[in-house]
Amino acid sequence: ASVKPAPVAPLVSASFALRGVVVMSAPLDGDIADKIKRALGAEVLLHSGGQPAHSSFTDRRGARLTGLVPTAEVVQDVLAGGTRLTEATVGDGEYTLAYAPIKNLDSQYVGMLGVAVDRDALVRTKRAAARSLVLGALGAFLFAMVLATFLARRLARPLARLHEGALAVARGDLRVRIWAGDEGDEIGDLAAAFSTMTDR
Repeated sequence: ASVKPAPVAPLVSASFALRGVVVMSAPLDGDIADKIKRALGAEVLLHSGGQPAHSSFTDRRGARLTGLVPTAEVVQDVLAGGTRLTEATVGDGEYTLAYAPIKNLDSQYVGMLGVAVDRDALVRTKRAAARSLVLGALGAFLFAMVLATFLARRLARPLARLHEGALAVARGDLRVRIWAGDEGDEIGDLAAAFSTMTDR
């Protein structure tokens, strides 16, 4: 259940003639998984073939979790030389797992390396983004309502005065003066035109 990595250092003479090779091997166990975890900053699973993993996962009491096995499809794909991305619940957490094959010196796929990224942080980020979007949309809606109310009041009063003046003219009261707010805007121009009409 140990996998030897590729040679890591040649042995040479003083004239640089190759005399041999230093090969290091290490068992695929929880201690190695912990070292890889420290280097990567993510949980690690090491499988010999499709066997249950030696992992860096621990429970709440600090005991190493055992019996972690990927699905048969993942094992088949990865031990054939592929990579797989899957999701799983490990302990109390939700994780995204990326699996890659491990080769021996004879280039045979003999195991799998799994790296697990905690999905809780992603879920929290999604929730925070959704909350921000909802609050932003609510703020924009309230702003639009306040602006619409302001504009409606600004337009409604002069239009109501124009309406009253038009009704007075229709009754024959030509002495009515229509004032519809600030001159220079379209409603002010219309009020001035009504006043000119009644004067003539």
